[in-house]
Amino acid sequence: MPRRPEALLAMTTRSISDFSALIMLLFIVAMLAAGSFAADFETQLSCPVCRIDYPAIVGDAATGQLAIDGQPLAARFLPLPECPLCGGVFGDLELSGSDMQKLESFIWAPEHQNDRKTDTRLRFARLLEQLERDSRQTGLAYLQAAWASSENPQQAKSYREKSLELFKEYLTSPEAEEEQLFDISLKVADSLRQLQRFEESEAWLKQMQTDERFQQAWYPMLLNHTLELIRSGNSNPAALPAGNRLHNAIAANDIEILSSLLAEKKLVHEIDTAGLTPLLLAINNDNNAAARLLLEAGAELTQTDTRGNTPLHLAAQRNNREIARLLLDKRANPDSANHLGQTPLHVAIETLNPQIAGLLLTAGANLNRKDSHGNSLLHMICQRANPQYEKILEAVLKHTDDVNQRNFASMTPLHIAALHGSVNMLRSLVKAGAKVDARIADGSSALFFCRPELTETLLELGADINLKNNAGLSAFVQARLSADQQRIAAFKKTGRFGTPAQPVKIQSELSDIFSAAKNGQPQLATILNEHPEQVNIREISLGETPLHLASAGGHVLTVRHLLDKGAAIDATNDFLRTPLHYAATMGHLAIVKTLCEAKANIHALDARGTTPLHDAAAAGHRKIYNYLIQLGASDSTLDNEGRSAASLLDSGDN
Repeated sequence: MPRRPEALLAMTTRSISDFSALIMLLFIVAMLAAGSFAADFETQLSCPVCRIDYPAIVGDAATGQLAIDGQPLAARFLPLPECPLCGGVFGDLELSGSDMQKLESFIWAPEHQNDRKTDTRLRFARLLEQLERDSRQTGLAYLQAAWASSENPQQAKSYREKSLELFKEYLTSPEAEEEQLFDISLKVADSLRQLQRFEESEAWLKQMQTDERFQQAWYPMLLNHTLELIRSGNSNPAALPAGNRLHNAIAANDIEILSSLLAEKKLVHEIDTAGLTPLLLAINNDNNAAARLLLEAGAELTQTDTRGNTPLHLAAQRNNREIARLLLDKRANPDSANHLGQTPLHVAIETLNPQIAGLLLTAGANLNRKDSHGNSLLHMICQRANPQYEKILEAVLKHTDDVNQRNFASMTPLHIAALHGSVNMLRSLVKAGAKVDARIADGSSALFFCRPELTETLLELGADINLKNNAGLSAFVQARLSADQQRIAAFKKTGRFGTPAQPVKIQSELSDIFSAAKNGQPQLATILNEHPEQVNIREISLGETPLHLASAGGHVLTVRHLLDKGAAIDATNDFLRTPLHYAATMGHLAIVKTLCEAKANIHALDARGTTPLHDAAAAGHRKIYNYLIQLGASDSTLDNEGRSAASLLDSGDN
């Protein structure tokens, strides 16, 4: 079904005047991110693909002045969205709320319906002359022409059948683009429905349901909704299935049916099989027209999906400024947390949407809220090494009391910036009072694990090259052990890098302990007698301890010896995986039992949200799975992808 202009032009902006310095800076960053004015537009905005003028919208490239139907608007235009006829991409159109209403009122006024249909037919004729043999774009054009010829059913049917033929041709062509396949496949199903060929349409959708390319994300849910609509046999709201009728209308982007159904107020709060309310589904589908209708009908702002996301979380994730603004105007809570402890502000930063972040901060979002991993907004900003976030960091630092706050991994924002950020971020943090030698749990400072290109910057900012971690190693020794030539060069450039003899000796010793643990060699006992401090030393590349390596290798005696010597049983590597995760993955039942008898945490979550039970299930190790279940492990805990261990369990018995 063709998308209406209100869905294509739904990204709006609001003038900003009396905001604090923080909000002003965020707004400037957001505008820079949106792009510059389109220099190639002259007096009439038109599609660069099919050369069709955008109806009733006129812009002056020199001044950026925008007018609709001859009426000047306060808004300036940025690059436009995709063409409603052929799908050619323009960019973004930024309109204020009042300008948006003026545009929609003009385009969808009843008196303009015939003019739009006539205009579409003229543009369709021109498009067919200009397009080369592109079955997708030509099929889309025929679909629009069918709508424009609705007063001539025979002609409309002919156009629709032609579009169907072209779409099927496109889907079997080698030029078919992956991201277009689902959309065009749905258009085939809808065209069959419009042609009253319901059995063919249902068969087509069932075929899509078995296509492995359409098993991810929201595809199965959308296919299910569309299939229910097709089975209804028509577009009569009364004929839709009793369950989730609003969801079906939203999935089909049928605003007329949606409006009719909203007379039944109770439908607004229904939840579908995917755990979504109609409002959550509309926002996730970027269906702003449907979302506005649902909000006007009293849709709840606090109902969540299965991951605890509110409508405002999804609007932040989708970078939907119009809906985010509307939700905030209706008093949506900017500090509500999902199951990961993330607020909409966290989501906006994580998904690289600074414009939404600006809106949320304007609405009073708490800068210091932490997620379930203890990460604050500062931690999340410092994960993004780009100029936009450098500016955001500078602004947020002016309004943050504790620049050295730690997450649950004992890392400060400076540690995160050293791992993922930029030179400018490090400088801004230190200027704001960040401690450059702050240590994490194993005694390491940022100098130990920073990106190599940031080593010199940390040293310039005063990082102590002689500081040693809990294993007695300095950052320079770590660099020598990992043969990190770039970081070694940075150390030497400062003239502060220690003596070369010391790291050579330690390198030999560390190689011995990791090798002995990995291979279950008896000399491990000798090494630990001479260097007991190395029992919990972390390997450089993945952060594994000797207990991780021994557990992965299935060496029961080595595991027991390490535990006797004080090895941390729940030590985590860089991905938060414990030795029990390793043993469960590799299928070593004896190791699993040894660790569990020593009180290993059977509920430990790694960075993907998986437990040892998930790992055993995914690898098909049923004996380990059953053993962990007997100990009380939960088979209903969901990982970050929403999967339970029970859903991953293989039928094999290893």
